Amino acid sequence: MSSAAEAHAASNNALLGIVAHMFATPERRLWTLSWLTLLTLAFYGYSDWYFRLPLIAIAVGLTMWPRFAGSAVCWGLLALLATVAVVLNWHVADNHKIVLCYWVWAMLLAHSCASAGDAEKLLRANARFLLTLIMFGAIVQKTLSPDYLSGDFFEFMLLSDPRLAALLGFFGVPATSAAETQFALNALSSSYVTVEGGRLQIGVTPTLTMIALAATWWNYGAQIVLDALGVWGRRWTDTLYHCLMIVFIATTYFIAPVIGFGWLLVLLGLTLAGRGRPMVCAAYLASLVLLTLYDIPWRGL
Repeated sequence: MSSAAEAHAASNNALLGIVAHMFATPERRLWTLSWLTLLTLAFYGYSDWYFRLPLIAIAVGLTMWPRFAGSAVCWGLLALLATVAVVLNWHVADNHKIVLCYWVWAMLLAHSCASAGDAEKLLRANARFLLTLIMFGAIVQKTLSPDYLSGDFFEFMLLSDPRLAALLGFFGVPATSAAETQFALNALSSSYVTVEGGRLQIGVTPTLTMIALAATWWNYGAQIVLDALGVWGRRWTDTLYHCLMIVFIATTYFIAPVIGFGWLLVLLGLTLAGRGRPMVCAAYLASLVLLTLYDIPWRGL
């Protein structure tokens, strides 16, 4: 083996060793999940001032007293403020922010447990429940939707969201399609423009239809399989579950720019995988890096 290959292997082993250390004991797993939850709240949590200001104060406090991250007082305050933010903005709150609020309450209960082992059992049960509920709800919604399984939803999203113009460009679809569609939609809703018959013709190519159908059925089929594996809950099914979940996150959030939901799925997946699966945990953490790269505004370049 060449020196470069040996150095690469040593680096990989060192990184895997760090991940294994982070998830080695119930105490370390709880500590790691607590900090990842705080990061999720900081980056993709609630933008309301009454949540952001206390969160900043808690972050400052954690720099001086890191053990405060394991305090029930800290999580009680965050849970209360997250609930207020969801209740006051229930009509516009993203789905993942509602689930995140539930998770913060679960973290409060975990940090109120008598031992880290009890806290881990509680978090694992809640993570499995939330993941099963998320996938089941998505399956029901998409099954009942009149325009999802046909591919119309993804087709319209691909045509109307300028953030996906770079993706379309990979497949030879003109990058101006999203701008043209948005212009047409603005014309349709404008009181100063008369549109004959109230209908607009939007340019759809066979390539675009194929991309939309592929994205639709991959997303739908993967969620059905994930829900079935998650409910089964055996070790071998959990192994398949984590592999599929990591691929699902990497592909879904490349197309759907809802990065906060991806972070939440990683957090819940890590909660289930944290005990005795260092390579799976490393893959989940790599997914966080990948999601962060997705969030960089390279799509508009």
